[in-house]
Amino acid sequence: MPLIVATGIVGLDPMGMNKSGDQAVPASSTDLKVINWTARSGYSNTVITNNELIANGDGAVVVRCGVSITGTLFVTSRRFQLMHNDTAVKTVDSDQATVALSDTPITLAFGDRLWLRMTQPATYSATIVGNVNTYVYYDLA
Repeated sequence: MPLIVATGIVGLDPMGMNKSGDQAVPASSTDLKVINWTARSGYSNTVITNNELIANGDGAVVVRCGVSITGTLFVTSRRFQLMHNDTAVKTVDSDQATVALSDTPITLAFGDRLWLRMTQPATYSATIVGNVNTYVYYDLA
């Protein structure tokens, strides 16, 4: 009788994080990383390292991202970028107080990183609001 050894295959888990606490954004900030995150409710296997979601497997996902911000609005446009490792996969320029980036389908590999950054133009400062309206999460595609 042959001996069969099967190893466990780790699958990719859905993950999500919400911004914890407000973050000041000085005028003329370029590519500022959004920091201080906590696991989003309903995403118990979330891994957050260095303010980034860390994929625990391989697979296709749909990423959703949003930002709540205060400061001088409707006068100046800010840039928000969803980052996959060090590549921007979604960029939105907006002067609104709440910004939702459209669904972004991507393929993750084990150890890939998802994170958020923004650029604030000169003259005006802003504050990224820490609440459930500032988030990055993904579900399996």
